[in-house]
Amino acid sequence: MVEIENQSLKAAINPMGAELSSLKVKNTEASELIWQRDPVFWPKSAPILFPIVGSLLENTYILDGKSYHLEKHGLVRTRPWSVRQHGENVAEFKINSDDDTFERYPFHWQLNAVFKLTEKELFVGYRICNRGPEPMLFSIGSHPAFALNFGPGGISNYFIRFVELGNHPKCYKHTGKGLSDETFDLDWVEGTLQLNENLFDEDALIFKNIGIQHLELGNRASDRRILLSTGGAPDLGIWAKPGAPYVCIEPWYGFDDPESHDQKLENKPGIIELGEHGTFGCYYRIEPNTAWFG
Repeated sequence: MVEIENQSLKAAINPMGAELSSLKVKNTEASELIWQRDPVFWPKSAPILFPIVGSLLENTYILDGKSYHLEKHGLVRTRPWSVRQHGENVAEFKINSDDDTFERYPFHWQLNAVFKLTEKELFVGYRICNRGPEPMLFSIGSHPAFALNFGPGGISNYFIRFVELGNHPKCYKHTGKGLSDETFDLDWVEGTLQLNENLFDEDALIFKNIGIQHLELGNRASDRRILLSTGGAPDLGIWAKPGAPYVCIEPWYGFDDPESHDQKLENKPGIIELGEHGTFGCYYRIEPNTAWFG
């Protein structure tokens, strides 16, 4: 593990996948914000999703008439990253394309991830560089899982508030063949989504083109809150394994293939095109509110 800390917080990042594995408020009981990888429910904590978010139809896409196989959420979450820099309160990791990735995703690229503690928040930023001579097609997303351990009761005592929400966005349904065009309504109370044990029975809640900037995870019987800033990511996933004591709040640039998709990568909704030798940057922030600090 690569650890960073400042006066208020301490974080640990696993070089396998450059995965945020811990974020603790120092000198505070029950201070761990991140889910601790219990394989009974889910053995991950905050994977980085690249170069796709979600699933492809039949785990396959077509580019220039050739079919490629790519598993859910892409290539980098199960591969080792190298440490580019490591200071007291900052750590940066990088991963490059190689012969193996090129067989499944035929682009030359570099992806950097930086984790930086600033006062009482964690900044997580990504920088993608197209190192090839042709336009590069990709999606990227974050998948942090927050431990539901900072208030009494189970998941039904927790809620997610969509800060600055102007209307109640609709969710898109999963089917056995992809993401449906059909939507469904959720139970909203003044921009707040109440969690419950059955909320994720049909997999993740997916919001396309929502553009929400700030979300707040809370417990009805606690003053503690976890604030997440999405950095302006257009799409959002919310997910937990049914019965598990965590919830993932996931800023995305892209989403699963729709069930009617022709599988051509250039036609994939939400796909980003990055020009020759171009770069793309995005970020999110995690901030415990003042109640965590006494």
